[in-house]
Amino acid sequence: MTRVLEVGETVVERTFEVDPAGMQLLTAILRDPNPIHYDREYATQRGYPGRVNQGPINAEYVAQAALEVAESPAGLRSLDVQYEDFVFESETVTAIGTVADMDRSDATVELVLELRADDGTVAVTGQAVVDVDQDWLPVASGN
Repeated sequence: MTRVLEVGETVVERTFEVDPAGMQLLTAILRDPNPIHYDREYATQRGYPGRVNQGPINAEYVAQAALEVAESPAGLRSLDVQYEDFVFESETVTAIGTVADMDRSDATVELVLELRADDGTVAVTGQAVVDVDQDWLPVASGN
Protein backbone atom coordinates (compact mmCIF):
# COMPACT_ATOMS: atom_id res chain seq x y z
CA MET A 1 0.00 0.00 0.00
CA THR A 2 1.24 3.48 -0.89
CA ARG A 3 1.58 6.05 1.83
CA VAL A 4 -0.61 9.16 1.38
CA LEU A 5 0.35 12.30 3.30
CA GLU A 6 -2.10 14.56 5.09
CA VAL A 7 -1.86 18.24 6.01
CA GLY A 8 -1.12 18.46 9.74
CA GLU A 9 0.63 15.09 9.82
CA THR A 10 3.98 14.89 11.56
CA VAL A 11 6.05 12.99 9.02
CA VAL A 12 9.50 13.04 10.61
CA GLU A 13 11.00 13.21 14.09
CA ARG A 14 14.74 12.81 14.22
CA THR A 15 16.85 13.00 17.35
CA PHE A 16 20.40 14.33 17.49
CA GLU A 17 23.01 14.43 20.24
CA VAL A 18 24.88 17.74 20.13
CA ASP A 19 28.49 16.70 19.73
CA PRO A 20 31.03 18.95 21.48
CA ALA A 21 33.80 17.74 19.14
CA GLY A 22 31.68 18.69 16.11
CA MET A 23 31.07 22.10 17.64
CA GLN A 24 34.82 22.59 18.09
CA LEU A 25 35.50 21.56 14.49
CA LEU A 26 32.86 23.90 13.05
CA THR A 27 34.19 26.76 15.17
CA ALA A 28 37.58 26.26 13.53
CA ILE A 29 36.15 25.84 10.00
CA LEU A 30 34.02 28.99 10.31
CA ARG A 31 36.81 30.87 12.06
CA ASP A 32 34.18 31.87 14.58
CA PRO A 33 35.92 34.04 17.18
CA ASN A 34 33.03 34.02 19.66
CA PRO A 35 34.28 32.12 22.74
CA ILE A 36 30.75 31.01 23.76
CA HIS A 37 31.19 28.30 21.10
CA TYR A 38 34.56 26.93 22.19
CA ASP A 39 35.34 28.07 25.74
CA ARG A 40 33.14 26.35 28.35
CA GLU A 41 34.40 28.51 31.22
CA TYR A 42 33.73 31.70 29.29
CA ALA A 43 30.21 30.51 28.39
CA THR A 44 29.33 29.50 31.96
CA GLN A 45 30.66 32.81 33.34
CA ARG A 46 28.08 34.49 31.09
CA GLY A 47 25.23 32.43 32.47
CA TYR A 48 25.00 29.65 29.87
CA PRO A 49 24.90 26.03 31.05
CA GLY A 50 27.74 25.17 28.65
CA ARG A 51 29.10 26.01 25.23
CA VAL A 52 26.52 27.29 22.73
CA ASN A 53 25.99 25.24 19.57
CA GLN A 54 26.49 27.18 16.33
CA GLY A 55 23.40 28.18 14.38
CA PRO A 56 24.50 26.42 11.16
CA ILE A 57 24.61 23.09 13.02
CA ASN A 58 21.08 23.65 14.31
CA ALA A 59 19.89 24.52 10.79
CA GLU A 60 21.53 21.34 9.53
CA TYR A 61 19.51 19.26 11.99
CA VAL A 62 16.18 20.52 10.58
CA ALA A 63 17.53 20.22 7.02
CA GLN A 64 18.32 16.55 7.66
CA ALA A 65 14.77 16.02 8.91
CA ALA A 66 13.36 17.65 5.76
CA LEU A 67 15.60 15.49 3.59
CA GLU A 68 14.17 12.35 5.20
CA VAL A 69 10.84 13.29 3.61
CA ALA A 70 12.32 14.30 0.25
CA GLU A 71 12.27 11.86 -2.65
CA SER A 72 16.04 12.21 -3.12
CA PRO A 73 19.01 14.04 -1.58
CA ALA A 74 18.54 16.71 -4.27
CA GLY A 75 14.88 17.12 -3.32
CA LEU A 76 15.25 19.99 -0.86
CA ARG A 77 13.90 22.94 -2.87
CA SER A 78 14.00 25.55 -0.13
CA LEU A 79 14.82 25.89 3.54
CA ASP A 80 14.16 28.91 5.77
CA VAL A 81 15.04 28.87 9.46
CA GLN A 82 14.60 31.24 12.36
CA TYR A 83 16.67 30.94 15.52
CA GLU A 84 14.45 31.15 18.59
CA ASP A 85 16.67 29.95 21.43
CA PHE A 86 20.08 28.45 22.16
CA VAL A 87 21.16 24.82 21.96
CA PHE A 88 24.01 23.73 24.20
CA GLU A 89 26.78 21.16 24.05
CA SER A 90 25.77 17.58 24.83
CA GLU A 91 22.03 18.34 24.65
CA THR A 92 19.62 16.01 22.90
CA VAL A 93 17.44 17.79 20.34
CA THR A 94 14.66 16.55 18.08
CA ALA A 95 13.94 17.90 14.61
CA ILE A 96 10.24 17.64 13.74
CA GLY A 97 8.63 18.09 10.34
CA THR A 98 4.88 18.52 9.87
CA VAL A 99 3.05 18.75 6.54
CA ALA A 100 1.72 22.30 6.05
CA ASP A 101 0.73 22.13 2.38
CA MET A 102 0.97 19.87 -0.66
CA ASP A 103 1.11 20.58 -4.38
CA ARG A 104 0.33 17.59 -6.55
CA SER A 105 1.07 19.52 -9.78
CA ASP A 106 4.79 19.63 -9.00
CA ALA A 107 4.93 16.82 -6.39
CA THR A 108 6.09 18.99 -3.50
CA VAL A 109 5.29 19.20 0.17
CA GLU A 110 5.77 22.23 2.40
CA LEU A 111 6.94 21.30 5.87
CA VAL A 112 6.81 23.28 9.08
CA LEU A 113 9.99 22.50 11.01
CA GLU A 114 10.96 22.73 14.66
CA LEU A 115 14.07 21.86 16.61
CA ARG A 116 13.17 21.07 20.22
CA ALA A 117 15.38 20.46 23.20
CA ASP A 118 14.49 17.73 25.70
CA ASP A 119 12.91 20.31 28.01
CA GLY A 120 10.49 21.32 25.23
CA THR A 121 12.26 24.56 24.34
CA VAL A 122 11.90 25.34 20.64
CA ALA A 123 15.33 26.44 19.47
CA VAL A 124 14.72 26.67 15.72
CA THR A 125 11.58 27.08 13.62
CA GLY A 126 11.37 27.00 9.88
CA GLN A 127 9.82 25.88 6.65
CA ALA A 128 11.03 23.65 3.84
CA VAL A 129 9.69 22.65 0.46
CA VAL A 130 10.70 19.17 -0.66
CA ASP A 131 10.06 16.99 -3.69
CA VAL A 132 8.16 13.82 -2.85
CA ASP A 133 6.91 10.75 -4.68
CA GLN A 134 3.69 11.89 -6.34
CA ASP A 135 1.96 8.74 -5.06
CA TRP A 136 2.32 10.18 -1.55
CA LEU A 137 -0.01 13.05 -2.45
CA PRO A 138 -3.79 12.70 -2.34
CA VAL A 139 -5.70 12.86 -5.58
CA ALA A 140 -8.00 15.88 -5.66
CA SER A 141 -11.68 15.00 -5.49
CA GLY A 142 -13.39 15.16 -8.84
CA ASN A 143 -10.25 14.01 -10.73
